[in-house]
Amino acid sequence: YGSIPYVDHKNNKETNPFTFNKMADIYETIVDNLDTINACLKHYEQRPGWYKSRLNGILQQSDWVTKDFSIDTWRRFANSLKLRMAMHIVKVDRTKAQKWAQEAVTEGVIETENQEIALDPVVSGFTHPLVDISKLWGDSRLNASFESLLFSLKHPYVQDDYALFEKNSSQIVNETNPEEIEPTNSRIVGLRAGISMVSGQTVSVNPRIAYSAVSSNRISMAPLYLMKLSEVQFLRAEGAVRNWAMGGSAQSFYEAGIRSAQLDQRTNSQYGEKVDEYMSVEEPVAYAYTDPMDHTNDIASVTKIGVKWNEGDTPETKLEKIITQKYIAGFPYSYEAWNDLRRTGYPKIFPVLNVEDGDGSLVQGDLIRKIPLPGRDTSAGLSDIQTSGIEALGGTDTQGTRVWWDVEGSNF
Repeated sequence: YGSIPYVDHKNNKETNPFTFNKMADIYETIVDNLDTINACLKHYEQRPGWYKSRLNGILQQSDWVTKDFSIDTWRRFANSLKLRMAMHIVKVDRTKAQKWAQEAVTEGVIETENQEIALDPVVSGFTHPLVDISKLWGDSRLNASFESLLFSLKHPYVQDDYALFEKNSSQIVNETNPEEIEPTNSRIVGLRAGISMVSGQTVSVNPRIAYSAVSSNRISMAPLYLMKLSEVQFLRAEGAVRNWAMGGSAQSFYEAGIRSAQLDQRTNSQYGEKVDEYMSVEEPVAYAYTDPMDHTNDIASVTKIGVKWNEGDTPETKLEKIITQKYIAGFPYSYEAWNDLRRTGYPKIFPVLNVEDGDGSLVQGDLIRKIPLPGRDTSAGLSDIQTSGIEALGGTDTQGTRVWWDVEGSNF
């Protein structure tokens, strides 16, 4: 949003008027809270036995997101969140970003798969919601930029024996040449971002439904990560490229991040069998995206980097490699990917189509920089936005307005 009534929400205020707070102030408050949480949880091991026993009982009963029901893991989660937030602000306040990041690493962040924070379908008894969203609702399909990126880098996610996405579920007929037909189950094919869609959730009324959905077999039991080990490793890799004290080299964290990046359960060994070959890719494949329905959407790959780490690369190229692999590892969790796209410009993606369908503020080809301030669906909410929201935002409440930490300019 760029700004929210953070203090009011934190105080459980439920009715208007709400007062919006500046994002810079919100970040300061959250990091202060995380520091307090970390300091508190550090004392756990010095607590008496009866205290630890009672707390362990509460964790065993109520903790659904850690694997080890450990206070230390919760503490590491707090510090990992601080590290994430530090990297968000690197272009608006590099000194503070470095300070927060180094403090987080010193205090201890997530360092093993057993310390990841996630809702696990195996434990919780549900399937990954993206399966229903994609397969039952017909509301989600592979993005063409992601298709191109994965094929350009020869990623395991698009290899036939390990594909994360299904091939087209029905034949796809070209709109201008009906004799040009993509046969059923012939290829993995995505949709361009911003494409004009038609209503309907069956192929008979909306042919775009035939484009690639996620594989139920591969994703149904995948964890819903709140903090994935690979994200923390890529954050530390980026910090190391910036010459911050991250406890290791950029290369070591980058390569570790790729090894721990798989979406499905870690018990599936196929990713591990393929990852060495993937990490040896030095140059991208000259891939070209083609839209079977409308060739005006066709476009050549914009991926110009490989996967293999090269210490001789410029810091900018190293950053692009890190963020590109972080983007892949984060799928399908979208918010951090969106944050990275806005603050770094990576990974490189196709220009967004039909930006005129937005609110008129978007630059041709650019992605949405923020979503409208919350509460505008009521007169009271609009009044709050006019009274404090616009001032706290520091700009117009439009899709093209950059939030506080999303500043133009060099990444270094």
